[in-house]
Amino acid sequence: MAFGPEYIHGLLLALNKKLPWRISKVEGGESWVALKTMEKGDLWLLLSWGSGSSGCCPADSASVEALKKGASSKAPLVETLKSRCVKGQIVSARQINSDRVLELEVVRFVAAGFGVK
Repeated sequence: MAFGPEYIHGLLLALNKKLPWRISKVEGGESWVALKTMEKGDLWLLLSWGSGSSGCCPADSASVEALKKGASSKAPLVETLKSRCVKGQIVSARQINSDRVLELEVVRFVAAGFGVK
């Protein structure tokens, strides 16, 4: 199923109501990544870009564990997100050019309160 720009617009409105969101853990596979929140209990943000299964939704730990067991490999993006986003915060979500592109702004504080986007 293909999603139109209106899906992304609705998604970012829903996400922005829940932000800022501190990231405590990142897991992923070949065509998905999940970001775990620090403050909101057993809540993950699951992002998928696989053909026929692209999108974004909330998930729980059991769902993420099931996905991990079925993953044969990890995309390089997973390790990049782990090194740059864990202990950071998703501070905003934006739609780029009214298209099907969702941009998440993540800030991680590194030293003396200086944030890196």
